[in-house]
Amino acid sequence: MNMKVFTYYMPVKVFFGEGELEKIGSLTRELGSKALLVTGKKSMKKLGVTDKVIKLLRENSVDVTLYGRPKHTFHKLPLQELKGNL
Repeated sequence: MNMKVFTYYMPVKVFFGEGELEKIGSLTRELGSKALLVTGKKSMKKLGVTDKVIKLLRENSVDVTLYGRPKHTFHKLPLQELKGNL
């Protein structure tokens, strides 16, 4: 079997430590005006992180779409459900 040759490039910045979450709105805004926030079952919501992230994004004029508790694996993500929001 011949595999198609390709290059995969994904630059990553990791911000870690106390108070770093507060930067998410301004850092995201530098990248664009829309964000898709994918969460798991409930722990981030229960801890208040989901609501805080949404608030920080909106305060920085980032339109955020929440996709919570995914029922699908990422390779089967039903993009038609998100159409128009991204």
